[in-house]
Amino acid sequence: MSQKYNDHDKAILMACKKFEEIHPNVEQPEWLKYCMTINVVKNNKKNWVVKFLLFPKPILKDNQYWEWEDDGTPLLVQVDAKTNKKSIVICGGPRIEPEVFFEVEVDINQNVVMILKNTQLDKLDGEKYEINRR
Repeated sequence: MSQKYNDHDKAILMACKKFEEIHPNVEQPEWLKYCMTINVVKNNKKNWVVKFLLFPKPILKDNQYWEWEDDGTPLLVQVDAKTNKKSIVICGGPRIEPEVFFEVEVDINQNVVMILKNTQLDKLDGEKYEINRR
């Protein structure tokens, strides 16, 4: 296993530890673990930046709804108001940007985790976010 891969994993571990120090498991809303995802990149200082993300649910038009394939794949369906014909929507509009609710910079060499963003979890509404399907 390469050192880069180990540092990447260590940065995630350190970020998760810091998150749980600030937001103990018992205080986290139940829905959060199903909706959050993590993004990890290196910054210009060669430190890891770990972002905890939530993706807002798309806003559907009145004539749109979700249909689920047997394998759990969601399909966006649109019904023509005049013909009542159903069709699959290939592109539902521009990409919805994720919401960063927790962000840290991890300096592996100094063993330091610096908080860049910290949102109070009770301010988040779980109904507004997508379930992580990966």
